[in-house]
Amino acid sequence: MFKRMLFVLLMYIITAASGWTENVFVYIEKGLIDIEDEVHNKFSPELLNVIEDGVMESFFEQGHIVFAANSSKTTYPDERVLNQAAKRGGAELLLKAVINYSVKNNTVAITGNYVFYNLYSDSILTEGNYELPEDFDMAGIKVEELFFSIGKSFAERVSGTI
Repeated sequence: MFKRMLFVLLMYIITAASGWTENVFVYIEKGLIDIEDEVHNKFSPELLNVIEDGVMESFFEQGHIVFAANSSKTTYPDERVLNQAAKRGGAELLLKAVINYSVKNNTVAITGNYVFYNLYSDSILTEGNYELPEDFDMAGIKVEELFFSIGKSFAERVSGTI
């Protein structure tokens, strides 16, 4: 009898907890890439996946179920197709970000914008812009670490709207 009660209590807790999690689909799109010196080009399409990883880690730590589009290999022609793909995957929320990357005179500039959608009410929960601070010091930081932190930043900016 005790085992049954414990099992029922455990199932209740799991069911109640799953009601608070959201399924989030993450898609990062490459925007303007402006690199003065192609020989020293440090931007590779896989960096889009590094941003996804940062977003996914942040949402996962908050208890959400997160999956991504593998942005370095997948593109969507328009918002409607992207939204349909996210819904088919079981997502309730969609985070889409566009990254612009520029290197001129050894100065790295990263900007972008993001939109966070509720797919079922078909509404924008929040949107905004991102810009790497001008005084950001790249010394000692790997490009992958920078892009991972940008992904975490996107997730932190929108997580308050969930």
